[in-house]
Amino acid sequence: MTAKLPFIALLTTVLVFAGEFRTMLNKAETITLEVPRPAEAVLTVKTLDLKVGPAQAPPNRVQQLGQFIQQDLSKQFDISNKKPDATLNFSVIAYEPVKISSQTTTEMRSINVGNDKTPNYVDRSVPVVYELIHGSAAIGVVVVDASGRTVDTFQENEVIARRKELTVNGQASTQGETPSATNLAKITPPNSLSGMLNFRPHIPTRQQSQPQRPAVETDDGIELGLLKTLAAKVQRRYVATTEPVVIALAVDPELRLGDKLAESGQWTEALQSWTGASLKKNSSDRLYNMAVAKEAMAYAEYARDNDMETFLPKFQQAMDLYTQALHGDPSEKYMRESVDRLQLAKVNIETARRMKVEQDTASEQAVAAVAEKARHRKLQDAAVQDHHADSADEASFRQNVRTQVAAISGDVPEARRDQLVAFGQRLKLTELQSSRVVLQEIQRKSDMHMALEDYAGVFGPLAADGRITIGERSQLRDLAAKEGLEPSDVKSVEDKYHFTDESSGPSTRPAKSAGHTARVSQ
Repeated sequence: MTAKLPFIALLTTVLVFAGEFRTMLNKAETITLEVPRPAEAVLTVKTLDLKVGPAQAPPNRVQQLGQFIQQDLSKQFDISNKKPDATLNFSVIAYEPVKISSQTTTEMRSINVGNDKTPNYVDRSVPVVYELIHGSAAIGVVVVDASGRTVDTFQENEVIARRKELTVNGQASTQGETPSATNLAKITPPNSLSGMLNFRPHIPTRQQSQPQRPAVETDDGIELGLLKTLAAKVQRRYVATTEPVVIALAVDPELRLGDKLAESGQWTEALQSWTGASLKKNSSDRLYNMAVAKEAMAYAEYARDNDMETFLPKFQQAMDLYTQALHGDPSEKYMRESVDRLQLAKVNIETARRMKVEQDTASEQAVAAVAEKARHRKLQDAAVQDHHADSADEASFRQNVRTQVAAISGDVPEARRDQLVAFGQRLKLTELQSSRVVLQEIQRKSDMHMALEDYAGVFGPLAADGRITIGERSQLRDLAAKEGLEPSDVKSVEDKYHFTDESSGPSTRPAKSAGHTARVSQ
């Protein structure tokens, strides 16, 4: 972000204030600062993906809104769906298409019943035709980071409710378009995070009439404008921008040199000039101008470095000077406005700072979690491959673990694994010793499941004739040894069959008569 030098704006007013803010020509000398306005909600990410949730709007409008949001956010983020740092999910939660209609009412108006040369106005009840434009949309936004943690949520809405007088008594009206009172209430910004430096111009100007809407305006064009306004509100929440702030300078004779320096953007020199000035009256004016300089310098530094920690002390200095100036001249309008403005900014700054700290902390925790997971994985790999003979304590613990693992149906959950490791540590084993035994037994269960499937695949056909011969038993023992199966392990397979084991004499299992095949017990 590049710093922008303030420029001069001369505004004519008719108001009189306690301090000296007028030249001999009754001109208020002002400066307009390009104030950096950080995002309302700080997202400490580089890449962002956009996803659309449930929508209460036509698909083409949802697509257009998504395009507008992407265009606005791409000014600060790389928009990508390939391993994004965060995902912005937006849903259109309410939608009323723009409609243009007309309304005819009967109203009392002053009507010229004469002519241009000799007008004669009388009050009459006449037809008045209005053009009505109405439409609205509301969206909900949820931002989650790569771990699935919710970073920010907010809702925003936009309402269009216009009424334009078209004709009066059949003659074209000269009145312009006005928003309805209902619309004015609805479009008031919500009292939420209004931006860290959400300032408005504070020098009164001549009231300007509302610009006229083009004579021909389609409902489609108005509706696209509605969507663009919603997208701009999303941008305002997550993208840093700048906005002009008009600030008056005190013009006491002793301060004029510093004013000229400030007008040319030489804030350091202006501050030095004002600091050394000695005023015979209105001494608060000097403090006020010094506060303006501090504020301008704080903005310039933030715009250059984007470093909140170095910005805040200078911002606080400006705030302190404004407060001192107001204390010396409580009735001064400009001083009061500046104090109020900076107090609001301070609240928003602290809110944004808190959000950044929370995200930084969450990021650090996520990095630590990844590192811890990698450590555990490395520990597990080493433990599973460590086949040294068990100590007496390890051997005893292994029997306990084997019993518990065997009783678990299916795979051993990660949480249960951690419980077993903690169990070993309570039995005075180290984390490495306990993990080694637990992981090996879990691996043994997994390997045994496959080994028993292999064993059953061989045993079933051999026992199909109702007997296991001496040669077949030798074959099965050899297979069990290679698979690492104990007699107690294969018993669960063999117990499903009725057969005669000829290698060990008469079997305790019921034998089938010759010609009958073995069957699996139900």
